[in-house]
Order: sequence, then C-alpha cells, then structure tokens
Amino acid sequence: MGYNFSEDDKVASNWFKFETIGDRIQGTYIGKREMLNQLSGNNQTVYELKTENGEIWNVGGKVGIDSQMTHVKFGQIIEFRFIEERKSKKPGMNAAKIIQVFAKKELVDKDWLLEQEAGMGQGYSGSSGGYQGELAVEEASFTSAPAVAVQATGYQQPAPVMPTSDAFGAPVYHAHPKLNEIITLANKKLGVPVTEQMQIKTRVMEVTGLAFIDANYDVIIDKLRVM
Repeated sequence: MGYNFSEDDKVASNWFKFETIGDRIQGTYIGKREMLNQLSGNNQTVYELKTENGEIWNVGGKVGIDSQMTHVKFGQIIEFRFIEERKSKKPGMNAAKIIQVFAKKELVDKDWLLEQEAGMGQGYSGSSGGYQGELAVEEASFTSAPAVAVQATGYQQPAPVMPTSDAFGAPVYHAHPKLNEIITLANKKLGVPVTEQMQIKTRVMEVTGLAFIDANYDVIIDKLRVM
C-alpha cells in the first residue's frame, strides 16, 4: 500500500498512573484481561475504561481494586480514585496507594451497550426479511443455509447456520463464523440456550472478562474452549 507513518502516528497503550492523592479517571467499563506484571512476575488483572472523549485507558488491578470490581458489570460508568496512602508494615517498602472504585448500578453507558447488542444481533432475520450487516442475502430458507453474496465481488457461499431467535421468536442466521462458534461453545460449556442471544453475550462477558466485540472473538473462543 505504501502509506507513510511518522512518530506521531504511533498507537499509544494508555496506562493511567495514580501519582498524587486525588488523581482519578472516569469512564465506561468495557473489558478486562490478564497479563504478566514484569515487576512482580505475577499475573495482573487489567481493567479497560473508555473515557467520555472516546479514549481507551488501562488501569492495573491489585487485591483492593480486584475485590471492588467483582461488584461492577460491563457498561457501567465508574471512577477509580486515589484516596490515600498507607505506610507499609514491611521496612523499606513503599507506601500502599489506596484506590477506591466508585459506581452506581443505574449509571450505565447506554450507547456502548446498544453497540454491543447490535454487534451480537447482526444476521439474517426472518421477521424483517433482510440481512443486517456487511453481506447481502440473495436467497433465504429456514430449511437450508441461505446463499450469501459478498457485495464487492458477487461471490456466493452458504452462510454458517446457527439458529437463534429474535424478539418475535423468528429464526436468525448469523453469517459470522466466529460468532456461531461462540454461541455453540456458550451452549456446550455454559449451558446457555442458543436462542438466548442476550444471555449468551452477558454470560460470555462475565466468565471471560472480555467485551463482546469483534476484536475479542478469537480470545473469547480460546477461553471458552479450555473451560
């Protein structure tokens, strides 16, 4: 392609640092992951926040934060705040930074939740008679896989068939193979019926700690497979 990128185009991995008492960060809780802490040599939970201006920030977890975050759900708007320092009981150790998590159950990012729901619900719907997504349906039959045409090329191939249902009980076919696999694994590993789309999304996010978005499908599948 030959695009020219400069130093200004580097994608930053934003880590929020609590340096002074009173430091805080607010945002929508959109995900968490485990990673190796190079200093301690132990795994650490990392929480992801989307701030009001759309930036994604990482907040490193520790025992106090982790215990508080068990009461928070994806999509809630929360705040991490550095409230005090406590002197370490071990000589020579730095004072412990006490981070308080603030959240209200009713304070949620409705737009973000709707985006996640839309991502889960893309597919061929019998009630609407059309396909919602990047592909266009040429033919459809609830007794066989619908033939799907990629708009750019006209190439036809059968869409992966995983029946779920919409709000009216009509079958829905998903043309996203990774989404189909997640639905199958959620049914097999978590016991969630394939027809319960929102329950699948909620349970998968709870057990994997990952936001239900395309970018996380591969990791979600890997986590479900080993359960």
